[in-house]
Amino acid sequence: MLKIISDAYSNGLFTAVIPQMPGGIATAVMIAGIVLCALIGYVLGSLNFSLIVSKKMYNDDVREHGSKNAGTTNMMRTYGAKAAGITILGDILKAIVAVVLCSFLMGVMHGGYASAVGAVLGHVFPVFYKFRGGKGVATAAAAILVLNPIAFAIVIGVFLLTVIFTRFISLGSVLAAAVFPLLTYYTYFSGTSAFPGSGFAFICSLIIALTVILKHHENLSRLAHGNETKFKFKKSKKVGKNDENDKNNE
Repeated sequence: MLKIISDAYSNGLFTAVIPQMPGGIATAVMIAGIVLCALIGYVLGSLNFSLIVSKKMYNDDVREHGSKNAGTTNMMRTYGAKAAGITILGDILKAIVAVVLCSFLMGVMHGGYASAVGAVLGHVFPVFYKFRGGKGVATAAAAILVLNPIAFAIVIGVFLLTVIFTRFISLGSVLAAAVFPLLTYYTYFSGTSAFPGSGFAFICSLIIALTVILKHHENLSRLAHGNETKFKFKKSKKVGKNDENDKNNE
């Protein structure tokens, strides 16, 4: 039973029957399936939990405070640990649901990676919130965890070590994102032959990494000029008090 579930997850329910279709139809079905998975990821990714939590719990918009970013770090800074915890849990779960669901539909290499791209883009450009979202760090990390647990362990290690030694979450996020495509390439292309769908997975990993890195362009500019704020694990004494000075990342 477990093998059946594992095979269905790895290969996808639809991709199992695609090879039996005529060439043109098979290609069309494959493309349609990938697009569907990307859309599923995008819709789920657009459920930005920092905006949901700040609205439901505080009747507020986190984008009006701190870094103006709809992300976990700004939630921590503005409202505290409880709000930040709910936010990161929601942003993690939506990515996991998207990747697992689409992996069963179209396999990990096509459905899983397509939905991961969709989830990150949805978080960054949420259709429900006028396309003003977060930076996609937690969502990307959760997607990587499901897609490639070994790569996730290395990515999270890079992130944690960077933050521990520098206290710059933005720098840790950027370096971790940059490592992901390299790990994807090593995972799928280092053997004697590439896995089916390896090229597509690598392209998706590049899109995810570039999205996260480009969303941190302001942080990178502040790092270059030496005025990026170091993260402190406590919220502001008053919401909005440090809005002008707190220019951190997600």
